[in-house]
Amino acid sequence: MRRERSPASRRDAQGEKGASISRAASAPLLAALAVLVALAALLAPARASAQSGGCVDADLQSALDAASGGATVTLCNGTYELAGPLEVPAGVTLAGETRAGVVLRQLNDVTSSPRNGGGVIHIEDADGARITRLSVRGPDDADQHTGIWVMNSDDVRIDDVDVRDFARTGLGYGVLPNGATDNLVVEDSYFEHNRHGVTTARDAAITGFVIRRNTFINHTDAPIDNHRGAVGTRVLNNTIVQGEASGSDTGSETDDGPDGIIIQGHIDFLIEGNTIDLGPPLRGRHGIFIQFINGSWQKDISGIIRDNTITNLGNPTVDHAAGIYVSLELDTLVPPHVISQRIELSGNTVSWTTPGGPAPDTSAFLWRRRAAGPAAVFVDERDEATIPETTLLWGYPLTVDRAELAFGDHDTDAGPTAPTAVSVRSTAVAPLTPGAATVVGGDSGEFAVTADECVGAELAPGATCTVAVAFDPT
Repeated sequence: MRRERSPASRRDAQGEKGASISRAASAPLLAALAVLVALAALLAPARASAQSGGCVDADLQSALDAASGGATVTLCNGTYELAGPLEVPAGVTLAGETRAGVVLRQLNDVTSSPRNGGGVIHIEDADGARITRLSVRGPDDADQHTGIWVMNSDDVRIDDVDVRDFARTGLGYGVLPNGATDNLVVEDSYFEHNRHGVTTARDAAITGFVIRRNTFINHTDAPIDNHRGAVGTRVLNNTIVQGEASGSDTGSETDDGPDGIIIQGHIDFLIEGNTIDLGPPLRGRHGIFIQFINGSWQKDISGIIRDNTITNLGNPTVDHAAGIYVSLELDTLVPPHVISQRIELSGNTVSWTTPGGPAPDTSAFLWRRRAAGPAAVFVDERDEATIPETTLLWGYPLTVDRAELAFGDHDTDAGPTAPTAVSVRSTAVAPLTPGAATVVGGDSGEFAVTADECVGAELAPGATCTVAVAFDPT
């Protein structure tokens, strides 16, 4: 086992315990040792410098710091216990000799980490960095909550890695991108017993995130959990199995079991070709959960869910378990907030734990919304035994350019004021045709729509039209 005594140094265990040569050793013995050392230098491959073409087994951070863009730092097979996050510079590849042979583990807990929990491997302001062919393990006490942390870095690639045991309650992440991060790819990797295998930070500016051909085994919460605010996420051809250890009390936020894939408040997402096994032992909840929660972080949702296979649906402890569950919550909707949802479904299949059909209180597809008001009651828009082939549109796809109109003082016998124009913009993700504009409210009779260019017009996404309103008090 290799133990990093500090980020820049390591002492070999054999060097600490091996036999020593006395200062009184004879000259012939010293000469013989010198010859043996010279022969060893000729025969042994270089193993201590990234620049030599061999692998590195000491001073890992120094080797990375010395590497220039486009270089690869290869770690020799062994277990490295790090005193702090290993930071990878821009354009540098950190690789292992073999994925199973190189294991990175951080010793200190999250509170004493110089990056405050910024990952066993930390990539920040490091465009073009790559992590490949190595394993990352969470510590036994689960204080370090992230395996690989990516912050404000574009075009980063993480492939052929094995990330396990980041199951800290409320915080455990295998790979966590944050900040303004574009075109991150996580592919061909293995994740086991994390809280979330791959997730995104809330409200981070994540664009073009690709998660493909990975295997996720026995996570305590959803293996793929992408929080609000991302654009263009692609979740493709992954395998998820929630088995005996899934949804355990340690690290699980839900006693009734984890979901397979969660997408919150994303625009232009694609979930395609994934295989999701929710059990046994019936610990899974929903195969794919598309969640929109409005309020201070309100976001539109648009995306495609196609050709996914969901098996072993039917957790008897879950209310309304579903293969695909789309939830729209409107309990805090306040104008001028706007919602637009467009979800396309095709080619998805689901099977149940119970032979021959649905388990009790489960649906292949469930589309729900929570109505506005104090009760915040859920209303099932669609509850189906098969996943439909359809496009679902819902929401408030129009917004106006002002929250109020000011007409000033006006005599009641002076007739209507000059009309004031209001610009109406489509926030939908597909063309739409508005209906007629009306004025509502307690004094609606004192206002009039004098012109309406919107009614009957076909508005493309982002297009505008104009409605004119006059004030005529009585």
